[in-house]
Amino acid sequence: WHGNTRELQNVLRRAFIWCTAGKIQLDDVLAEVESHYIKRALEQTGGNKARAAALLGLNNSTTLSNRMSKHGLGTR
Repeated sequence: WHGNTRELQNVLRRAFIWCTAGKIQLDDVLAEVESHYIKRALEQTGGNKARAAALLGLNNSTTLSNRMSKHGLGTR
C-alpha cells in the first residue's frame, strides 16, 4: 500500500459500506483502491488528466476519464 495506514483503513471502510454481498469482495476493494489512486494522481498533477493518466500508467486521458466516470468522480 503506497499510503499511510489511515488511508488504507478508510479505503477498506468505504469498500465495506459500498459492498453488495454483505461482506467485502475483492472487486469492492479494487474499485476503492483505483478510485483512491485516481484522486491522488489528479491532486498531484493539479487536475491535468493527461499527466495523471501518464502517472497512473494509463494509455491516455480518455481511459482516465472513463475510469473516473465509472467511480463517479466526475470531470475536472
